[in-house]
Amino acid sequence: LRARLQGSFGADLNDIALRMLGEYSLGESGTFSRFAEGNQSLAKAMAAHLPDVRLGHVVTAVSHGQEAVSAKGLAADGAFAVEADAILLALPVRPLAELKFDPVLPEAVAEAFLSVPMGVAGKLAVGTQSPPSLRAIQDVTAPYWCWTGNGQGDVPRSVVTAFCGSKQAQKILG
Repeated sequence: LRARLQGSFGADLNDIALRMLGEYSLGESGTFSRFAEGNQSLAKAMAAHLPDVRLGHVVTAVSHGQEAVSAKGLAADGAFAVEADAILLALPVRPLAELKFDPVLPEAVAEAFLSVPMGVAGKLAVGTQSPPSLRAIQDVTAPYWCWTGNGQGDVPRSVVTAFCGSKQAQKILG
């Protein structure tokens, strides 16, 4: 349990709140669900329904008023500014905490962004010539595990995936 929690949360056990055990549970079938085409397929599907998607833009400031929302920052070809009825930003919470908001965020919200811990993890996927047998193996001396799985149509994927989470695992496997 220790290795699984550390590996899944990407944090040492003493940094994981006990209340998270209630959040960490398997579905009714006793297995985890995955996107057959990978996690990126969710972002792509959502982006397909948006009128303007900009990747590789570093947003540095967001302002909003009664009429519109605007974002400013840097892109590969220089500074940019965009204004719209609504803006959806997809970024990790730490960079979000560094954005300049106008009007400024309520202090409790700004503090909450800064207080979110970030896990440490490494993931490796190795393609195989043919699908390996389905299995999952976990090493309990380090929060490390590897597995094979099914993809779309419940067909075994030709890949072995490995994951290690927490500073302890990174040090041991380093």
